[in-house]
Amino acid sequence: MVDSSEIAKAVQAGESGTLELWIAVRRLALKFAIRWERALDGQSGMERDDFMQVAFIAMLDAVKSWDSQAGSFSTWFVIILKGAFTEAAGLRTARERNDPLRSAQSLDAPVTDENGEEVEGSDIVPDPAAERPFEDVAELDFTEKRRKAVEAALASLPEHLQETIRAKYYRGEKANNKDVNAALRALRHPLITNGLRPYLN
Repeated sequence: MVDSSEIAKAVQAGESGTLELWIAVRRLALKFAIRWERALDGQSGMERDDFMQVAFIAMLDAVKSWDSQAGSFSTWFVIILKGAFTEAAGLRTARERNDPLRSAQSLDAPVTDENGEEVEGSDIVPDPAAERPFEDVAELDFTEKRRKAVEAALASLPEHLQETIRAKYYRGEKANNKDVNAALRALRHPLITNGLRPYLN
């Protein structure tokens, strides 16, 4: 069996190409693509080939951010892959991430890959304990990106409205309702909300 971790190390060191790594992880990506396609049943507008294209980009992102000291490349790839599929399918809010569809029985049911082989859910789902260190890193990264997005949005407001939002929502202090409403109206501008939308719950 090809060791994707060794290939990923070689790619990071510039000793191997991404195509070789893709060959090593493609079967894993395909298993997830099949599961997501069947579970969403066309509701996301994504087909298997679309998920596979997303998976290739996710692999490139994973190899850039993977720390070999923290665990195997395949485990990290799966975490990045889930996030990429979630985004591509439009399941970005906390409510959507917790939708029963994501954990429905259909996700655990056996599926058949493109070679006609039946794949069990246990062959696909990684060990949660092995995922945890990576998930912690991913959560910290998400939190930092969200903080930067919020700060960028606030920076678009006049200084007194920035302070109004920080007083009310950061420090829990009383604030002028007129100023709060003005700030919130300004933050609802499409040019601002587009940057905040991925982080809205």
